[in-house]
Amino acid sequence: MREKFFKVAVFLAIISILPFIVLIMRKETPPEKLNVETHKKQVIKDFVLKSEGAKKWILRAPKALFEGEEIHLKNPKLVIYDKDKFFLTADEAVYYQNKKLVHLKQVTLIGKNLRGKAPYGTYYTDKEIFTTKSTCEFTFDNNKRVSGKGCQLELKDKKVIIQSNVKSKFGEAIK
Repeated sequence: MREKFFKVAVFLAIISILPFIVLIMRKETPPEKLNVETHKKQVIKDFVLKSEGAKKWILRAPKALFEGEEIHLKNPKLVIYDKDKFFLTADEAVYYQNKKLVHLKQVTLIGKNLRGKAPYGTYYTDKEIFTTKSTCEFTFDNNKRVSGKGCQLELKDKKVIIQSNVKSKFGEAIK
């Protein structure tokens, strides 16, 4: 009788292990690693990039196209937070992440006491300087106008430097 119980116990043990063995044998091997190429170009809507550190600025655009280290922007707006807010708007821009600069086309500069225009220019985010080799025009709040070629606007020191073809208008002549 012991032998019968022993045989029944062995038989039940084999039957209970059998589903586990079948499950293991039917298990599929994990798939091989797939090499998926990352997209070289990515488009982001409602793009916002904020600075880190002491020099605060925010770069916004309705549409941005990433191409490696370059970010191409349509209708960007750069807000620089100094003692006062300063705005740079453009039709197009390219932000270079590794160089920390923004190339702008058809630039409009708006500050507390200053408005300016230039066909193109570069803003250095770490130096807080806007430069252009093209023509530029700046109008101050007291209607004084200065224009020329090869302009540099230093936001930190509140300086406007024009290198050549300087023309200025400081009000109307009194008759």
